[in-house]
Amino acid sequence: TLKSFEESLIEKGFLKRPVMFFNKVPVKLFNKLVKIVGEHGGQIVNTEEAATHIIEWNEETDNFPEELTEDYIRILDRKAPELGGATFVHWWYYPDSYNEWITSSDVS
Repeated sequence: TLKSFEESLIEKGFLKRPVMFFNKVPVKLFNKLVKIVGEHGGQIVNTEEAATHIIEWNEETDNFPEELTEDYIRILDRKAPELGGATFVHWWYYPDSYNEWITSSDVS
């Protein structure tokens, strides 16, 4: 079965569960994240050194309202104007699967 295959991968060291350290994460969010990590077989540790993944809370970028009034992007690539002038962007707070080419005039 799939479960036994997964257990075999873990036993042989080919699959490792995440070991998470949360730094400065607000208590309300921390409790939600602990539950999610547990549901995925991960564990929470108290030191960065013991972690495979470190979640760092940044007040400036992570403390946003429930409803965003603006969209934020990070520019990943640009095409020259003679090639169409498109810009490849990553939308903040969305997975990479949402990355897309948009017209350069839409980027400000």
